[in-house]
Amino acid sequence: EEAQILSSSDVNVLDRSATERFSPQAAKLSDIFMYSSMVSPLSLTLTETGSKQPLKVTTMHVETLLLNGGVTYLLKNIFRRTRPFVYNDDARIPNSLRYSRTARRSFPSGHTSTAFASMVFLATVYGKMYPDSNSKNLVWAGCLATAGLTGYLRYAAGYHFPSDILAGAALGAFAGWLVPQLHEIEEDNPGTNPSKGALAIGFSVNF
Repeated sequence: EEAQILSSSDVNVLDRSATERFSPQAAKLSDIFMYSSMVSPLSLTLTETGSKQPLKVTTMHVETLLLNGGVTYLLKNIFRRTRPFVYNDDARIPNSLRYSRTARRSFPSGHTSTAFASMVFLATVYGKMYPDSNSKNLVWAGCLATAGLTGYLRYAAGYHFPSDILAGAALGAFAGWLVPQLHEIEEDNPGTNPSKGALAIGFSVNF
């Protein structure tokens, strides 16, 4: 009954176009991009610096995913925003999806927040490992493009409003940036690092 009285005219101008979108293909592609983003940071353990302490790099990535996932889940259950496809009268949308529990979990976009958390984490940690690398900008561009495309696909699929995606991107990017700041990674320097080859990961608080 709640779904029957919904009208796209009640949706703000920024988000309204999403109510006309529905694409199972885009939804599947967004799944592929999200899961690919989640595993991509593991490539850091294959680098010269990351390979010396792969467990610590992996642990930081897990921390990032847990932080992002926990906040995303909490917000979804607080706001319980109806997804765009519920407003859509496209006959391809099955009632099992339209009236499902997940149909009220639109804000923020979990796929987008996960992709941005993983991709920003990857680019941030790479930059800390190799601060003088000429490829840092290229890594950032590739990571942000991948995460951004994930968000767009969620819009094209009809699963999220633009505001859901923007919120998810901000949340994920913050988580992906924050965790590496709490675990400083430095490139091995035998002349200054007494651990002789260990990947230094530490926690510092400045007042």
